[in-house]
Amino acid sequence: QKEAVLYHRCKDGSLIRLLREQLFPKSDNFVVAYPFFPMDADLALKNIRWMRELRQPRTHEMRLFYETTTDRKIVNAIAEAASEVFSGVKHTPYRPVAGPNAAWKVVALEMQRVKRPWLWMEPDAVPLRQDWLMTLQTKYSRCGKPFFGPIVPDMHHMNGTAIYPWNTPELCPRTFADPNPYGFDVLMSGEVSSLIHDASDMFHHTWVERSGQLKPHGPGEYPTFPHAESLKRLKKGAVLFHRNKDGTLIDRLREAKR
Repeated sequence: QKEAVLYHRCKDGSLIRLLREQLFPKSDNFVVAYPFFPMDADLALKNIRWMRELRQPRTHEMRLFYETTTDRKIVNAIAEAASEVFSGVKHTPYRPVAGPNAAWKVVALEMQRVKRPWLWMEPDAVPLRQDWLMTLQTKYSRCGKPFFGPIVPDMHHMNGTAIYPWNTPELCPRTFADPNPYGFDVLMSGEVSSLIHDASDMFHHTWVERSGQLKPHGPGEYPTFPHAESLKRLKKGAVLFHRNKDGTLIDRLREAKR
């Protein structure tokens, strides 16, 4: 029964086995699902080039998601840079859609088709360490839950920059049926809250800044990193920062690396 939360009785363990396979499917490393739009394609390229500078091992595959109207020159430049960072780079162009929620659904449905878990990583999510991918992979593989991402304080939902299981559409059908073009992470929270591992220690999620302080939600300006001192606000132990839209975090991390 679709709405049931407890089943009685199964004495041979077969139901537990099937549920475990559905919720925690065995698979290879997660795929880095990298969506970008024409307006943030330059930031996407800058971010990929930063990953290249980190000289991370080529352990994961990247899949590029972009609208069919995106300039092929920038798509090719992003793909070329990504090919030096990831074990494989695949393209999934799609028809123009309205809003990030629709783009997220495109990604989720494609990853369900290929049956691979995936990291939703927009261009404003910046790696902080060389071992960011394998650190996330190791933690995800051991956490025992299909969703892995930061829980937003006071709002109690997982921010969208997170790792998802391949069968995400099956686990949050109401989210996929909702026509709202924004806020898929808020929409899905009621459906999958018990299936989320809070990875706030790995993901430094910041939505805005107010008076120089990084804040996870609410009104404010886009977070920016104008000088070396601003790096001190980064959470110790975090391997991925979200969100920085002006590219200044990459600039400061480059300077610190020299």
